[in-house]
Order: sequence, then structure tokens, then C-alpha cells
Amino acid sequence: MLRCLLVAAALLLSGCAPGFDTPGSDTRAPIDCATVKCVALTFDDGPTPYTDRLVDVLQQSDAKATFFMIGNKVAANPDGAARVAEAGMEIGNHTWEHPNMTTIGA
Repeated sequence: MLRCLLVAAALLLSGCAPGFDTPGSDTRAPIDCATVKCVALTFDDGPTPYTDRLVDVLQQSDAKATFFMIGNKVAANPDGAARVAEAGMEIGNHTWEHPNMTTIGA
């Protein structure tokens, strides 16, 4: 997970993340990812103990990401999931318990 944080931070600090053309400015113009190269940041299997720090890094960089959360981890840590939502990040469903799909029959 630390590696993911470092990669995300490097992308954000290098200006490669999608969103707006002038980070931190109040007069930002949306970027059209159909005409400009964009990067989508996604994070799976949360919320985890690293989620708060990750949200902090994203907010400091004025960036957004999609968090694919596991239902039973959300149930165990609703405050972590709420923090992601309150920060304006997108949330996706990543199953209830993230079973090992290779061990499940047809």
C-alpha cells in the first residue's frame, strides 16, 4: 500500500493527474480527457489504515480518485468510508468480502 501512496503522490506532484489545468486556482477550466492524456487514480480493498493519509495527499494536491471499497471493511470502518465520501472522492463497490475468485465454481 505504501508503494501505491508513493506512486499516487508522484503522479499528483508531477501534474499528470486529470481534472483541471491549474491546480489550486479558482479559475480552473475542466480538462477534456478525450483530447488530453489523463490518468485515473483508483484504489481497491479499502477502507484501510492508509485511507486517511491517502485522502490527505489527494486533497493537498487538489486531486480526486475512485475508491473501490469492500463492504465488510466499510461496515467495520464506516468513518473511513465517510471521510472518502466527504472529501468528494468517487466510491465504487468492490464486493462484500472480496472472495478469491479462482476458488469459486461457475
